Parts: sequence; structure tokens; C-alpha cells
Amino acid sequence: MTGRPLLERFKTAVLVALIAGSFALSARVWWGAAAMYRVPPREEEYYRVPATAGRLEELRQLTMPSRVILHFGRGSHSAFMPGVSGYATIWGGAAKILAVADLSPSQLVAASTDYVRGLRGQPAVELTFPLPLPVGLWATLWRSRCNPHEAGPATLTVDRALIALSPQPALYLRRAHGAGYIAVELAAEADAVLAELQAQLEAMGKAHLPAYVELQSRPNLLVTDGIFVPADPPRLGAIEARPEPTSPDDLRRLFFPDVSIVRETHERDRAVIYNDGLNSLRVYRTGAIDYNVVGGAGGGGVAAFDAQLALMRAAEFVNFHGGWPNEAFLAGLDMPPFSPITGEDDRYSASFAYRFRGLPIVGGEGAIHVSLTAGGVEAYSRHVRAPARLAANLAPVIPAARALDALEAGRDRLPAVAASLEDLYPGYLLPDLDDPSGILRPAWIAELGGGVRVYFDSATGEGQMWTGQEQRPF
Repeated sequence: MTGRPLLERFKTAVLVALIAGSFALSARVWWGAAAMYRVPPREEEYYRVPATAGRLEELRQLTMPSRVILHFGRGSHSAFMPGVSGYATIWGGAAKILAVADLSPSQLVAASTDYVRGLRGQPAVELTFPLPLPVGLWATLWRSRCNPHEAGPATLTVDRALIALSPQPALYLRRAHGAGYIAVELAAEADAVLAELQAQLEAMGKAHLPAYVELQSRPNLLVTDGIFVPADPPRLGAIEARPEPTSPDDLRRLFFPDVSIVRETHERDRAVIYNDGLNSLRVYRTGAIDYNVVGGAGGGGVAAFDAQLALMRAAEFVNFHGGWPNEAFLAGLDMPPFSPITGEDDRYSASFAYRFRGLPIVGGEGAIHVSLTAGGVEAYSRHVRAPARLAANLAPVIPAARALDALEAGRDRLPAVAASLEDLYPGYLLPDLDDPSGILRPAWIAELGGGVRVYFDSATGEGQMWTGQEQRPF
């Protein structure tokens, strides 16, 4: 008779253990998931080889060249955009050369700007990257050799690379904003890779590729060297785009650990605000969102919070909160000063945009914007429109010269920091956050000093200027 009470006690103990385990797993799901988004993992977790390799590969994809310029020699030039046939071939060969470069600070030697400019008249491949980044971070992304502990210009930022193939093979990097060039030493194994790239360039030269021309400075407009535009204006048309689908339930689960305490408020402009006292999420009627952590992300984090770690965390946050649109790329990175004020957290702001058939879709702060410190993400905004179909017939855009005319005539309306034109390329403009029409309009995008941009409507030439804080007519 004593066996049955023992069996009942055993069943009771098993039941209690199962219930306790259920509570523990539920807590892990609710609070563990929230911590993954809100509290950064320990520093060592970011340096385990498999995890780091995956995140770095993602950053490599986000920082691929926005244009690959082909210099065939004798004044003949062309270019490839991402996604266009031929881009992957040339970029793949050029990436092999970057991988055998030595970017150690002591190996970076200043080069004559006039000499490098002259190399564009010879066979060469030039890579225009979407933004300047520290040379040490480029070394990681390109898999180059680099000893950051050597003496030299460790804080150098770079936004272009020119691979000269003739008469003397060499690699030159352009300092950010056209501030000069540096020569980079290549390893002995670069010879075979250079020969392969030269063969690829010669094959491209026999194809009937669109011609490109280099822009020149004007009396009242300084143009940075190396800006190439199509000789014949491309044919583009307005694109009807779809907003991202948003589900209130999905959004609450993504951004709030406990949906039961989330308050919902409806605004006059039909936006909806969710708030749990610690986090605030505003959802526009177009599906765009603004997320903020009330009072900041807090302390904690890691001892050394650098650009690479900031970008990894920003990319991970985007992955878990909407994912990447097609052809996404890193469009901007605001970094803290090299001597931050004592007691303040280092703050990074990363902006991401995306392309449609190789042409960037831009506007304001970018389609995706993440602000973060070592403590975690403080703010996140997302305004993505997926291209759906043509909203107008294809037509030639206005000539690039017309955009230069407008910049020169409106020089007095530009901020003092916008002293020079740093790039000019065709693309599409994002509509306003609350614009339900969702039309992506073709435009010439002029990048000037100080982060100032001017967008020129490709049909009318009407300009809009983005100063970094606001957008206004130009």
C-alpha cells in the first residue's frame, strides 16, 4: 500500500518541475528577447569567429562600390552601377586587389593629386564607395593587411580607390571629400590579379558601353576631381511604390517586451503612437515608423565602442526590426569625435538607403536611420517604399550641365560648408513620410561639402536642399 502514495508524490514533483520550467522558459522568451534588442550582448560575443564573420559579410555587402568607373585610356570612360551586368565581374577582380593591399598606417604614403588625375587617361578601374570610412575599417571589410598599432595616419578616412593598370600597376586611395590621395603598397601576389583585371577591362572596352564624361570646375563652382556622369542623359520614369505592410500586433511584439502594458494613442494625422513608459513607437499611415527609447539606451555595453561594432549592432537591429530592402547600402555614418567629452557616451548614427536597378533611392536622413551608443539603440526610423511599377513613360532626364548651372547660380543660397561639389548622380527621391501616393521621382542628386545635398527633379529641374536637419526649396 505504500507504493501508490510514493507514485503520487513522484507525479506531483514531476508536475511542479514542468510548471517551473514552463515559467522559466516563458520568462526567457519575454524578457530574454527584449534584452536582445535593448541591451547589447557582451563584447566577447561579437568576436566569436562564426558570428563576426557573418556580420562582417553583411557589412561588406552594404559598403560595396556605388559605381565602378572604367577608364579605357585615350579619354574613353564608362561605368557600372550595382546590379548591372558586368558590375560583379569588375568588382570581384578589384576586390582581390584590395585584399592584397597593406593598409598599415606606416605604409600609407601621400601621392600627387595631379599625377593620380593623369592616370585616368590610362587603363584603370576606379571604385566610388557610398561614403567615407576609416582606413582601418576598410581594411577589415576588404580583408586587407593592416597593423593599426603602427605610427601613421590611423584616423584617415577614404571614399575612393583607383587601381592603375598601365603604365605602372598601382593602387591609390582618395582621402574623404577630395582631400588628396595616398599610395598603397601591394603584395607580390597582386601581379596575377592585376593581369586578370586588365583582361577584364580590355574585354569591357570592346563592348558598346554607355560613354561617361568627367565634370569640370566652373568659375563659381568647385568640382571635386573624378566625378563622371553619363554623356547622354539616361531615360528614367517615375515609379509607383508600395509602403511596407504594417501590422499593429507584429509591431508591438517587435518593439515591446510586454505588450499588455502598451498604450495606444491615435493622432490627428492618423498616425498611431505606442508607448510602454520606456519605449515609444510612432507609426505613420504610410507604414513609416519612428522608434525612441525614452531617456536614452542607458549605460553598460562595452569598454571600446568603435565604428565596426556600432555598424554591426545597427545592422543586427535592422535585421530584427523589418529587415533589409532590396539593394540596401550604408549611406551615412556619423561618428563621435576622437576626443569625446569625459562622461559622455560615444554616439553613432548610421543611415541606410537602397537602390532600384542600381540607382539610389534617397531623401532626408535616409530610408533607415539608427542612433546608438555602447548601451544600445536609442532611436530607429524606417521609411521604405518598394518599387512596384512605372507611373510615367520613360524620358531623358535633364542634362547634368543644367544641375551645375543651378548650383552655380544658387551658390549664395548654399551653406558655407557646401563649398564644393563632391558627387553628382541620377537616382530617385523618397516621398514625404505622410505622402500616401508613394511616387519615386527621378532626380539628379548633388552631394556637396558638409553633408549638404541638393535634389534636382529630372523633368523640371526644380531643386530641394537637404542641410542635414531640414529639407527646403533651393
